[in-house]
Amino acid sequence: MCGYHMDDPPDDYNICPSCGTEFGYHDSGRTHEELRQIWLRSGAQWWSPVDKKPDRWNPYAQLPGVVDLQPTATATTSGAQSATVIYVTRDTLSAWTPDMIRVISSADA
Repeated sequence: MCGYHMDDPPDDYNICPSCGTEFGYHDSGRTHEELRQIWLRSGAQWWSPVDKKPDRWNPYAQLPGVVDLQPTATATTSGAQSATVIYVTRDTLSAWTPDMIRVISSADA
């Protein structure tokens, strides 16, 4: 649902330590997209009080596994730095706030 790689499969009432989704319970009446939007809108905080949050955990970095964010073009600035351009639909961004989106230059990648 949130893209976190759990030790156990996302079924049989296993609970994701990242988002807190209990698979087989929370997703019985809502889609994973709906649950993802709720989690993102609530701030995408680490959920588990038992499992330690991984060092340098970034909830938005794990989303490309569940949200299609494929590069669609490369742009070059006047300073000859290239940048990857990703086009997403309004539905994809509906749950995101501006602070969730970070532009990464080729120097950061």
